[in-house]
Amino acid sequence: MFATAAFVMACIPLLAAIFVAMRFAFVDPDRLQSEEYNLRSRSLAMVLEAKGGPNLNPEALAVVAKPSAEPERLPPPADDHA
Repeated sequence: MFATAAFVMACIPLLAAIFVAMRFAFVDPDRLQSEEYNLRSRSLAMVLEAKGGPNLNPEALAVVAKPSAEPERLPPPADDHA
């Protein structure tokens, strides 16, 4: 009896997590994407919505649509102890 109750109690968080993930997958799948994906998606949407706006460079659009595989690296912090 105790083993059954413990098993049921252990399954509750797992089932809740599965339910939440499935809910987001069907209701709002963009929430499951990374922040970078969301920013690029919004950028492209804004570009597509702009009608009669400034001429856009196709190369710049390609960078937004398909970024390089290597992420940008920040320069190392300056050493102020010298």
